[in-house]
Amino acid sequence: MRKEPLFSDPQRAALLGGIQTACRLFWGPDDPHCREMKRSGLFNELVPIAPIVHIQPPDTLGMLNQMITRYQDSRLLFDALETAYVGLFVSNRKGRVIPLYQSCYAYENAPLMGDSAVKMKKRLADIDLSLGSNIQEPPDHIAIELEYLFFLLNNGWADENASRVKEAASFAIDDMLPWVLKLQSRLSGHPDAAFYAAVVSVTIAILRLFEHPGFS
Repeated sequence: MRKEPLFSDPQRAALLGGIQTACRLFWGPDDPHCREMKRSGLFNELVPIAPIVHIQPPDTLGMLNQMITRYQDSRLLFDALETAYVGLFVSNRKGRVIPLYQSCYAYENAPLMGDSAVKMKKRLADIDLSLGSNIQEPPDHIAIELEYLFFLLNNGWADENASRVKEAASFAIDDMLPWVLKLQSRLSGHPDAAFYAAVVSVTIAILRLFEHPGFS
């Protein structure tokens, strides 16, 4: 008997779309995306899987989209998100930045380019992927890891390659989820982190979908 697919085609597209949106947000804001957000909102692609995406708190998506509507136009939205992104993750004279690199969560005061960065570099090489010349980030940046997750899942489903889909699930649960939970903890309560803390909450809910036994 042929095994039923884990998700319908629209649900698969929804999950892949959610991963893409999270990835794009973690690269930082850009004008085209801010225009899209003002026009259409954020994470609408998750609607087909809304009943199984358990975001905490449950009103997170509503809060995200309310934040977007507070800005009169996309330029003001971009300015606000860029200021928050830089202050949280890039450079902050008032305090330590919150890193978006897995290596930095291995232990207290862990540096860049730790074991997780080395492993990610090898993972990318093993599937003939490389970072573009315009990307100056270590390979264990959260956006790069999300791109890798997208690649594994998209190709696994397209090629009906169960081992690649299983690899995607293992990467999401065993590698990404533990440190992204730590990232969430660092953002919790930060006065300037409301938008990106909500994005992290959505990302965690997406990663937890890979705990479904159908992925194993």
